[in-house]
Amino acid sequence: MMALGSFRARSFVLALTVLGGPGDTPRVTLQAPTQRLRLTINPATLRVGETARLTVDFLDSQFQPVANDRNRTIDFAQLPSGTGQAGSGTFSPSRVTVPRGAQSSATATFRAGSPGKVLIRATAPDLAPAQTLVVIVPHGSSWMDPSAHPTFRIAAYQQDITVEINPHEPTVVPANGVSRAQLWVTLNRRLNPDEELQIRVKSVPGVGVQVLYDGIRQGNVTDLTIGAGLALSKEVDILSTRPATVRVIAWVLPNGPSDEVRVQFERPRPARVMFEGGQDSIPLRQQEVPLAVELADQDHVPVGDLQSTWRIRLSSPTDPDVTTFTPETLVLSPGRPVGRSVLHLKGAPAANDIRLLAVDLGETLGFVERTIIVAGSIEPPAYLFVLFAGLGGVLGGLARDFYRRQVSLILPNWSSGYLHLGLLGNVPFSFLFGYVLFQAAALGLLLGYQHAPAIASTRPFAFFFGVLGGVGGIAVLDRLLDRIFPRRTGERPRPSGGASGRPSQGD
Repeated sequence: MMALGSFRARSFVLALTVLGGPGDTPRVTLQAPTQRLRLTINPATLRVGETARLTVDFLDSQFQPVANDRNRTIDFAQLPSGTGQAGSGTFSPSRVTVPRGAQSSATATFRAGSPGKVLIRATAPDLAPAQTLVVIVPHGSSWMDPSAHPTFRIAAYQQDITVEINPHEPTVVPANGVSRAQLWVTLNRRLNPDEELQIRVKSVPGVGVQVLYDGIRQGNVTDLTIGAGLALSKEVDILSTRPATVRVIAWVLPNGPSDEVRVQFERPRPARVMFEGGQDSIPLRQQEVPLAVELADQDHVPVGDLQSTWRIRLSSPTDPDVTTFTPETLVLSPGRPVGRSVLHLKGAPAANDIRLLAVDLGETLGFVERTIIVAGSIEPPAYLFVLFAGLGGVLGGLARDFYRRQVSLILPNWSSGYLHLGLLGNVPFSFLFGYVLFQAAALGLLLGYQHAPAIASTRPFAFFFGVLGGVGGIAVLDRLLDRIFPRRTGERPRPSGGASGRPSQGD
C-alpha cells in the first residue's frame, strides 16, 4: 500500500495546486471563448507574381487573442473591394486545418495574379469571419530599399495621387462598442522609394464613435502615414456605442484629395445562442458544472438589452446518457438576459471532452457549441490493484508448483516432521507475495522515474509483478518452512507422490 499511497499523495498535491485547498470548491480552468478570426497578410502590397503569407489568429469577443478551442477548418476566398480595378490571385492552399490549442496559423499563401485590389476573407464554422486587403501593382521599376533614401518627400498628390477608402460599399455593423467596421485607405499607385503620404481619417459624428488605427484607439480622428513603396495603409477600424449612420472621411494632408464612405451602426439584435465563458477543463471527479447561457449578435457579442422572450434547451449530443441539466430549459427575457443551469455528470464521458448545445426552441437563432475537456483518465478503484496483483501471485505460485511437478498434494499435510502446504495452502501466500512485490516495484518506480504514476497505477503492471511475486514468494516460503521445521537426515523437503509423502521421480 505504500506505493499506492505515495501515488495518491502526489495526486492530492496536484489537485490542491489546480483546484485550491481542501475546503475549496473545485474550480474549472476557464478560457475566454473563441469567437472570431483575425486575418493578416504580409506584405500587403504585391507585384504581379509575388507571394504573401496569410496568418489567421483566434480572438474572443473583445478582440483579444485566445487559443483555438477545437480542431477547425478555415476557408479563404476573394471578394470585390469596391470601386476601381479588381485584382486576383491564388491561394495555396485555399483551406487549412488548425488544431485545438493553436493561437494562430500561418500555413497559407496568396500569389498575386492580376493588378488591382483584392479583399481576402477567412471563414470558419461558428466563428465571426475576418478579412484583409491586398493591393497588387503591375510590374515596373524594381523594388528599392527605403532605408537607402533617408530623406523622404511628400508625394506629389496634386498631380497623380488619389485616395479611396475600401471597402467602398456601405457597411452594417452592430452598435455594441466592440464590433468594428474594417477599412483601408488605398492609393491609385504605389509610392516611390523616396515618398511617403500623410493622411487624416475622421468620423462624423464623433460622439460615441472611436477610430482605431493598427489596433490603437485614436478618438474620432487619426493621422496615419503610408510609407515608401506601399499603396495602402494599415487597417482602420470604426466602432460605435450607439446606433447611427457614420461618415468616415479620409484626405491627404494638408488639403489634398479625399474620399468618404458610410458605416451604418444598428441596434444589436440576437443572432445566436451562446454559453457565457468558454472552454472548460474540469477534473474527472467533478460531477457538477455551472453553466450560463446568453444571446449574442452577429459578431458573437452578448446582447444585454433583449426585446422579447426566448426559450433555450440544453443538451449534449456526445454524452446524452451521462449528462443531465437542472433546469434543462431556460427562459431569457428583457429582465433576465442570462439563464443559468447546472450540468450533472452521472459517469465518465465517452471521450476526453463533452460537447454541449444550447438551442433556441423557436428555431430562429443560430447556436455555438461549448466544449468541456475532462482532465485526467478514469482511475480504477484501489481494490482492483489488490485483486490483479493477488491473482497474478496465485498464478505465479501455481506455475512454480506445476514446473516442480508438485501438484499431487492438494491440501496442507504434515508428513515426516515437515509441513507441506499443498496447492490450496500456497494460494493465500501466493496472493500476498504477489501484492507485496507489486507495491515494492511501484515504490521503486515512483522514486526513480518521473512518469511513474502513469505506469504504476495500471492493472497490467500490478498483474505482472504479482506473477513474479507468486513465483519467488513460494520459493522463499519453502526455505522458511524448512528452517522452522528441520527435516530429518536423508528426508526430502517436499512430499512427492501425494499424501503418502513418497519421493517423486522429478525431484
